[in-house]
Amino acid sequence: MLLPLAALALLSTLFMLSSKVEYGDIPVAQRDLANRASKQQITAPYYTGATDDGALVSMTATAAKPDPDAPGRVSADGLWTRIDLSDGTVLTFRADAATIDEPEDRADLTGNVRIESSNGYVMLTEGLRSSMRAVAAESMGPVKATGPAGKLDAGKLKITADDASGAVQLVFTNGVKLVYEPAT
Repeated sequence: MLLPLAALALLSTLFMLSSKVEYGDIPVAQRDLANRASKQQITAPYYTGATDDGALVSMTATAAKPDPDAPGRVSADGLWTRIDLSDGTVLTFRADAATIDEPEDRADLTGNVRIESSNGYVMLTEGLRSSMRAVAAESMGPVKATGPAGKLDAGKLKITADDASGAVQLVFTNGVKLVYEPAT
């Protein structure tokens, strides 16, 4: 998840290197064209890569644009990320928006953040802060989750990788309430 966010930051440099385009005889709405050109954005960016420990990462967004006031910072709308961990587990992240700040090693996902794991957990929160260089993330507020054990409410979620085994762990803290629903 972290590596693709860095790719968005790198893609933003494309805007800085662009040159004037001649439009010729292609029919375009000049107002729309001028509006898009002034915003400097990439529509539907897509990135794939791998982390140092072998996890495969793919990421896409509806649009991404550089922050003109902060080099290395990119904003994305409609972010979707998939991480295939080396143990076979798959994590997906969706958010209305994201701000990727590579120099600060941080990606902030905001608005209807949905985290799903292939082992049956679905977690919802309004914000998630993630490292870009390691498997590490923390919710910015309360989390609601459902999974094989039942329903869970917590004040915070941490996603970490165990130093010894490398296994990714979902750690719920700050007033955890679990409603156990046994399988029938």
